[in-house]
This record gives sequence, structure tokens and C-alpha cells, in this order.
Amino acid sequence: MIWSCPVCKAPLTVPLNAEAKNLVCANGHSFDRAKQGYFNLLLANKKNSQNPGDDASMLNHRREFLEAGHYQPLVDALQKTIAGLVGPDTENVNILDVGCGEGFYLASLQQGLALPSLHCAGIDIAKAAAKLAARKYPSVDWAVASSFQLPVLDESVDVLLRVFAPGDVQEIVRVLKPQGHFVRVVPGPEHLFEFKEVLYRRAVRHELPATPEGFLPVDSIEVKYPISLESNQALRPLLNMTPFLWRGKREGREMLLQAERLDVTANFVIQVYSVDPLAIVEPVMETVVETKVDPETEVKVESEVATEVEPEAEAVTITETETETEIIEPIVKPAKKAFTFD
Repeated sequence: MIWSCPVCKAPLTVPLNAEAKNLVCANGHSFDRAKQGYFNLLLANKKNSQNPGDDASMLNHRREFLEAGHYQPLVDALQKTIAGLVGPDTENVNILDVGCGEGFYLASLQQGLALPSLHCAGIDIAKAAAKLAARKYPSVDWAVASSFQLPVLDESVDVLLRVFAPGDVQEIVRVLKPQGHFVRVVPGPEHLFEFKEVLYRRAVRHELPATPEGFLPVDSIEVKYPISLESNQALRPLLNMTPFLWRGKREGREMLLQAERLDVTANFVIQVYSVDPLAIVEPVMETVVETKVDPETEVKVESEVATEVEPEAEAVTITETETETEIIEPIVKPAKKAFTFD
């Protein structure tokens, strides 16, 4: 088990004869398993709101869309990538999904990798996400926790996965084994570009985030293919599971919500990193400064979010107007190889 006590950092274990109903540490801190099967390792004084993270509606829309198979090529590419990192004969492999959402990606990897000693664990700050994941995928360990303060033991994780999720770089370095890998999925330049053309006066392509501090680049794999959404019922879950639901022009959102069909581009980049043994990583809090234009008054409103946000890149400054979101960050080298699906 990779969990550590969020209070004192000591290892968490299941007491003898407890039937895994609670976790305890040597200092007497105890955490009960919820009836749905997850553990809540997020301390009340670490929450910035009553219900942080995605709400149940967004999570259910995401599950509906993903289970329809629209992002299966990404799952296949992730499985091939991670299988190459851990090898078929590696023992006691720990995979941690940070920002796991409703659990689709991690559960798919657990089933696809089928390693004899594979242990999978996922965390999300949204309690609704942990509930959905634990109910459907009981063979994975799920917990409510912050990606900026991971309740995970030092050097216990072989592969840390993040799919469109924020997090703290120093925490990743801390929990990875010396030979472990950080696997990050970010939007490719053309990802859902058709949505942007409808929502913004000037659609801008995504720029890839740079190599995070404290890591060395190992691989970069691009996955790009078209998706045909043949009905409004197929299109709505995609719109409702993304931040596009409340971004851009109001008339553009209404047009997408009423559309009967749409062809969109799925474009992802899987970035693989190893820990740089010579690097000294300072604590990094992901801060996002947002400037939004109220469509009614055309007045700009600025706000700063310093914790669990859902940007599409790590540690970036975002300026959002009625045009496209501009992500100010260096561009890394082009992907080394690509999987293209016609």
C-alpha cells in the first residue's frame, strides 16, 4: 500500500481483522472507508471550498463520452507506453493516477496491462469522482486527496499518470521511485479545434508545455484522429465534460448545444519524463491568473486560483477574452513519434 497519513506522513495500513474498513497510522490517526469503497484523505482545513473539483454532472458526462469509445486510441497509446516503461516481468508495480476523475483511464490500464503484481491507485479532489470510480472499479484503490499534497509514501510509485490535470512538481519527484516515470497527457495543437472555431472569434492552437522542473524528457507520443459525432446526443456529453461549456461566445455555445452532428479532431500528446537526479526542485504552486470578459457588460474581471484548478497545461498564465485562451509558455520540441488513426 502506498498511502501515507495526511496528518503526520506516516505509512497507512489496514489493521488486522479490520476487513479493510479503515486505514490507520502508527500515531493513531484513522481514516474510514466510505460505503462506496474509497478513502477520504483530504483534510478539511486543506479544502478551498465545500465541494472542490468537478461536479457529478460533468463527471457523468465524461463517463458517458469515454465509455462510448471516443478516446480509446488514447487509452491504447497509454497502455503501450506504460507497458514499455515497466516491462512484463517487473514485480510490484505501483501506478498512481493523479486527478483520476471517474476512473476510466486507470481502470482501462489495469485491465489492459494485466501484470501479475500490478497495484493501481487513483486520487481526485472531487468526492463525486471518488464515489463514481470506487463504485464501478472496486479492484483499484481510490481516495479523495489533493494533487498538491499527495498522501503517498516517498519513492513508492513506478508510474505517476496525469491526464489533463494539475499538480505540484515537487510532490511528483518525492513520490516517484528513483527509476520511476511521470506520464503526462496534454492537449495537442489541434485538440477539439472545431469547438474553438465556433466559440471564439480567433481560434488559437494549443502550445505544448515545457519539460517540468526536476525532470528529463524520455519520450513524446502524439495521438491524433477524427471523431464523428453523429447526433446531438453524442455531441452534448463532450461539450458538457469540458470547460468549453462556459467559455467563449454565448451564441457559439448555443449553436453547439443544438447541433445535430459535428466532426472534431482528437489530438493528444503523451509526455514521458524521468526524475533528474541532479536537479533540486523548489516547491511549485500552480497559479492561474484568469482575465474574463463578461458578455453582458464587456467588463474584464481578474481572479487568481492557486490550487485545484483544471488548466490544460501545467504552471501557466492564462489570459482569456472573447477570443481563444492564450497559454503563455515555451514550446517543447515536436513529438518524436506519432500514432495517427484514420
